[in-house]
Amino acid sequence: MAAATRPEPWIAISSDNLTGLTELNERTLLASIKERYARDLAYTDVGDILVAVNPFRSLPFYDKRWAAAYSLPDVSERAPHIFKVAARAYNSLVQAKRDQVCVISGESGAGKTESAKFVIRQAMEMCMSAGVGHNIQQKIVELNPLLEAFGNARTVLNDNSSRFGKFIQLIFQPNGRIVGAGLDQYLLEKSRVCVQGEKPNHYANLRTFAPLTFSAIRKGTSISSTSSLLVSLTRREGNCT
Repeated sequence: MAAATRPEPWIAISSDNLTGLTELNERTLLASIKERYARDLAYTDVGDILVAVNPFRSLPFYDKRWAAAYSLPDVSERAPHIFKVAARAYNSLVQAKRDQVCVISGESGAGKTESAKFVIRQAMEMCMSAGVGHNIQQKIVELNPLLEAFGNARTVLNDNSSRFGKFIQLIFQPNGRIVGAGLDQYLLEKSRVCVQGEKPNHYANLRTFAPLTFSAIRKGTSISSTSSLLVSLTRREGNCT
């Protein structure tokens, strides 16, 4: 696919949406995404779906200039971006007065947690209550590390993988002013506590706090590590719940 010149980096061009391909199948879709990724284009539209490929490095696509470029009542002419997803959801919420849902999915290390943070950030950027929005955003951001400590673990693919599902709810007034937020976690991977592979680790909180909590228990035993102790204690109970 030939690269076209953009008047501004956030202006959409025809090749941004792969539904415009003459032949759209798995082979052409993957080839197009790979070619765009080689040009530091981490985002690609396929109809109404945004495909994001983790660049595993910092890219200059998330500063205030980019946030402002997507803070419009109509972002249909904007290039694919996670900010565009947030803007479309927010605009539909305000204009149609209907609840909106953004589903973020992918394999370990795909960037789901960061994408969720960018959606929240752009929604806060677009809402009209800057002061209240900022406070709520800060609370959500500050809460994330605590939840991640009790639900994130190192895997073969990702050093800080979320081993649970996360539901974040932002509550707005009809005029678009944010008034509250809620966050729930579910589907926690309990089996990781008592069954562990050779390379993956336990949850971050167990690696951080367990050495202090179980140091007295470990004294006088042949158990040499906290991980071994956790597995030993859990298996003694006979289940992983």
